[in-house]
Amino acid sequence: MLDLKNLEWHLDLIDKTVFDCKIAIKNVQTIQKYIVTGSKVAQQGYFGHYQYQLQFILMVQLSKLFSTKRNQKISFHKLFNKLTQNKVDDDVKEMLSKNHQHKFRSIKDIKSYQVNYGIELAELQAIVDKVETLRDEVFAHSDFRERIGIKVGDVKLLVEFAEKTRNELYSNLLNTNKSLEQTTSWEVDTIIDDIQKKIDFELKELKQNFS
Repeated sequence: MLDLKNLEWHLDLIDKTVFDCKIAIKNVQTIQKYIVTGSKVAQQGYFGHYQYQLQFILMVQLSKLFSTKRNQKISFHKLFNKLTQNKVDDDVKEMLSKNHQHKFRSIKDIKSYQVNYGIELAELQAIVDKVETLRDEVFAHSDFRERIGIKVGDVKLLVEFAEKTRNELYSNLLNTNKSLEQTTSWEVDTIIDDIQKKIDFELKELKQNFS
């Protein structure tokens, strides 16, 4: 039985998981941007390993959100099943009945949304399947794009869909426009820039000392 406390708990875990994905995809894109522009800092040492960690986070967290396997406790699929299969208590039903117009006001509204969610997800299912394969079978290899044919742009589409679904659930279920936390404090571009400036300064000093 899904009560209001457990509904809020489930949504909070979805929120944290989507946030992890948003940080990870942002930093993967940033590091790759620096690599394309020739940054040696982004290609070596820590950032090479960090890219692998970010990829691992994306595969694990996106699988948690989109897998339909029974052991995934916080997936969108699991939440929809709880909400639509008469597994909600009276407090949740009362909350829905008090929602404003254009929000979820009944289980019927949630079922209708679930259908639309399924249609949108079907367009991304090939990406979901690759993500789950990576998590389950392949992720011993760091170069996942070569191993499985998945692109960063495709993973970003899945992250964006996760964020969209998260936002709509908060808005329509709890009648709140709670925004996802900003990722600025976790972004690596400033760190790469600062390291590069330090290296450039030290190289300049070395040249001056030996000139």
